Amino acid sequence: MVVNSGDLVYIPSAVKLYIKDNSGNVRDFHELQSPQSLLVTGIKDRSYEVFYKNKRWLVDKNKVYEG
Repeated sequence: MVVNSGDLVYIPSAVKLYIKDNSGNVRDFHELQSPQSLLVTGIKDRSYEVFYKNKRWLVDKNKVYEG
């Protein structure tokens, strides 16, 4: 699956989104209560940055599907 910034990805319910601080530690997380199609705003080594509820969150690449 090839995902680029600006694409939509499908994320199932119960997947955790997270935000890391400058040291790489998880600062905040949110578990999805329902499936979501979210906009990819960035691509990291092991995660995608997605836009959800006015914040940029990270989600593991192996937890998403093409939207």
